[in-house]
Amino acid sequence: MNGISFDSEDLKVDYLSFNLRFNSIEGIKEIADFLANTFDCRSTLYDQSSKKRHLLVENNRCRYSAEFVVNLNKHWRGTTLRFKGKDAQWFYKDVKYRKLDWSVFDLEYTNLGRIDLCYDRRLKQGDKDLNLFFENSSKRINNKKDNRRAKIGNNILRVGKRSSSNFFRVYLKPNGRELRFEIELKKTVVKKFQHYLFSDQTEVFEELLTTHFYHQAIQLFDLKSSYSDWILANFRRVRTPPIGEVLINYLSTSYLTEKPIYGLVEVEFLYRLIQLLNYIKSLDGSSKLISMGDQDYRIFQFPVNHFLEFIGKPKNNHYQIKKLVEFLKSLQRIRPIIENFSDGGFLGYVVFPYVKVERKRSWCVELSVCQELYLYRYPFHLPETFLNYQDNFELKVKFILLQSFCQISIDKEFPTQEFLGQVSISPSKSAKLKNCIVTVLHELKDSKVIEPEFQILTKQNRLKEVTCLTSNLISRSKSIFYKENINKI
Repeated sequence: MNGISFDSEDLKVDYLSFNLRFNSIEGIKEIADFLANTFDCRSTLYDQSSKKRHLLVENNRCRYSAEFVVNLNKHWRGTTLRFKGKDAQWFYKDVKYRKLDWSVFDLEYTNLGRIDLCYDRRLKQGDKDLNLFFENSSKRINNKKDNRRAKIGNNILRVGKRSSSNFFRVYLKPNGRELRFEIELKKTVVKKFQHYLFSDQTEVFEELLTTHFYHQAIQLFDLKSSYSDWILANFRRVRTPPIGEVLINYLSTSYLTEKPIYGLVEVEFLYRLIQLLNYIKSLDGSSKLISMGDQDYRIFQFPVNHFLEFIGKPKNNHYQIKKLVEFLKSLQRIRPIIENFSDGGFLGYVVFPYVKVERKRSWCVELSVCQELYLYRYPFHLPETFLNYQDNFELKVKFILLQSFCQISIDKEFPTQEFLGQVSISPSKSAKLKNCIVTVLHELKDSKVIEPEFQILTKQNRLKEVTCLTSNLISRSKSIFYKENINKI
């Protein structure tokens, strides 16, 4: 498991129901008594046909309430046990942490009926017209070839039919400060998850449901809107490939600040830091865990030339080894990492509280990394070619590309004119730099990390759409606009 949970994603269970294949008052009363005695839950019986409701079990220490619904329709002679809103949240917490004896339900005759999962996004000062978000999302949904249709009414965006297995709605909560995104799962979809709930595998249950929630949301809503910022950020983590695959095929990185960094020394240091964080993840089997106060740390030991090999350098190159040793020794003196990394994954951490570099028969390193940072789910993954660079030209291009790519929006900008105008270089070196830009962007396109189309903003402020970049186009451009392939898993 990747540590993805309802709590980690700020998701809430807003409705939870179970279909019981009986409607005898004795059977219902037995479950109601169990809920009262075990969880201090008050239960009522609701007759759908007569619209009458009466109390089944009173409890003076009532923490939350449950409702048994009978006579839902003439074709089904069962009972629905349901929990709504706060009651659903409390009951699910009891299921998760206090453990429910599922045998009382006789699981041969019980199914998970429905679960509503929701996210409340707090409104921000920079948010624009909510109706525009609804309209753009609706257009995107209705232009798709599947059968789902979006409707806007009473300030609610509804996606799909209420009777469908996946029903999504978005609406402004009564407090006027939060926008709720809510998915309602029933029938065949919810059946996929019930085994994990009934077998007390709540970690698996939550990760699978969370992943499903984001995969639905990413396909439906206007991703260019500020209202979708949380979807992009969270989906990127959820779609992270398994650790082993990441190490072999990708350079993993985090959100980067857009502050200009022109000095080669700083660029090289930050890139080396990203390489080191990736390398450390490949050493999982050789790490040990220690605790200091309330903080856990991972301890790693490795030879310097092994790290050198990882980043594509000759392992016996004395010059490269010397540079790498100097870098490793400087780790404890680095400025706060939040200056260059804009997301909370790096916030407030002493990245390397302990670093020891010494020469025995060869240079060796021992260092500690805080557990939260080690387990951090990187939102971006680039081709393995980004693990290394051959010269300073390639280093600068790849770093600026990282800065442009590792932003919240799916629309990215590579500032060609600004980048090429930083230094005065010979025509031959300038040509080499432009070719490098073309190569690196095409690597991203070929690996499907970005969409295959580019937009060139010329120095005459004209936009030109192309699928293939050239040095000539780079020379004529102010900026290159490209788009992240958000659906790449």
